[in-house]
Amino acid sequence: PGSCVAQPGTTRLSIQESYDPNGVAFASGPSNPDGLGLRSYRGQAPGSLDAEFTARAAHQGFPGIVCGGILGALCESHANWTAAISIMDHFSTPSPPLTVTHSFTVELLSPTPVDEPLLLRSRVVGADPDYKSLDVAVGVYRRTGASVDAGPLPPPPQKQRSDGKEELDWKDEGAMHIDGYVLTARSVGRFRKIGPLRAIR
Repeated sequence: PGSCVAQPGTTRLSIQESYDPNGVAFASGPSNPDGLGLRSYRGQAPGSLDAEFTARAAHQGFPGIVCGGILGALCESHANWTAAISIMDHFSTPSPPLTVTHSFTVELLSPTPVDEPLLLRSRVVGADPDYKSLDVAVGVYRRTGASVDAGPLPPPPQKQRSDGKEELDWKDEGAMHIDGYVLTARSVGRFRKIGPLRAIR
């Protein structure tokens, strides 16, 4: 769907392989043979990343159902990379900075089956004025039928808080709708830049 997967026969590198090939993060480290192997690619909309992931039997919670912790790990890693790439783009630097998770929540909306391709689509939905702390939303989708070339994920609706700041409103599931897909999990988190280099070495 969209631009999240390289065409057969091409050598397109993922965000992780391009900027942290020696990374050992559990969810997306290219050099972690025991990890989940998530690979993220630039999406169709600015500030968004797409990825596909197929859970295996080892990722089950209940029989046939993906463990919620696995979905959370995928969402957190995908969102963290989204924040890092967005900061890189904003400041026109050659590589993404080191970003860490400040806060993170995930909602499991329906049982997610194993052995079925999942689409993860992220988007930056807020940023501090200095662009060093970003809010990122991620939707996890499964197909309902034939493959669809889905359009960019719109941001969730926002509303004003009592302090005048905007906050995400996750009650409107239509905000994360993609034709041909069912939203099975969603997350939102805040991610902070803490260093100029992505890898800690």
